Amino acid sequence: MRIHLSSILDLYEALRRRSKFREEFDVLDRLGRGEFGVVYSVQTKQPEEERTRSALKQITINSFNAFDSIKMILNESKILQKLGQHPSIISYKDAWLEVHEDENERETLVPVFFLQMELGYLPLSRWKEENPQLTLSVNLLFKITLELLSGVEWIHAKNCLHLDINVSCGFFVSFIYFLYLGAYNLIDL
Repeated sequence: MRIHLSSILDLYEALRRRSKFREEFDVLDRLGRGEFGVVYSVQTKQPEEERTRSALKQITINSFNAFDSIKMILNESKILQKLGQHPSIISYKDAWLEVHEDENERETLVPVFFLQMELGYLPLSRWKEENPQLTLSVNLLFKITLELLSGVEWIHAKNCLHLDINVSCGFFVSFIYFLYLGAYNLIDL
C-alpha cells in the first residue's frame, strides 16, 4: 500500500483545524505542571445544567523523545482503563491525540496527547494550605488511611504499581473529607 504525501498533509491539516480541547472545554484553572505536562481544571462547553468538570492532562510530544513519550502515554492510558472504577481512585474518562502548532515555532506541528480524568477536588497539600485552621482528628486520619489503603489494594489487585504516592500530587480531598488517590505515574506489572 502506498501512502501519498498529500494524504498525510490533508490529515495533518484536518487534525490541526479540529481541536476537541478548544471546542469542547473551557479552562478554569491550571492545577499543576510536571515533567510530562500540564494538568488543568476544565469545564465542558454545554448548557449550564449539563456542564461537567474534569481534570485534563496535556502532554506535548516533542521530536527528541517522541517514541518513548508515545509509548509512555499509551501505557498510562491503558493502565487507567484497566483500573476501572473504585471509590478511592480518581477515575479515567477519555484520552485523545491532537496536532497543534508548536508555541515556539509557528510553522511546526507537534502531537499533543490529552488525558481526561475525574476532577479530584484539591490536592491534599493545597487543601491543608487553604484550611490551616482545621485539625485532623484521629477518626478522620483513620478514615483517610483506610481510603488510601483501599485504593492501593485495588491498584495492586489489578497488577499495577503506583510510583508517586505523595502529599503534593498523589492525594486529593473532596469537600466531604473523602480522600482520593490520584491515578498518575502507574506501571503495569
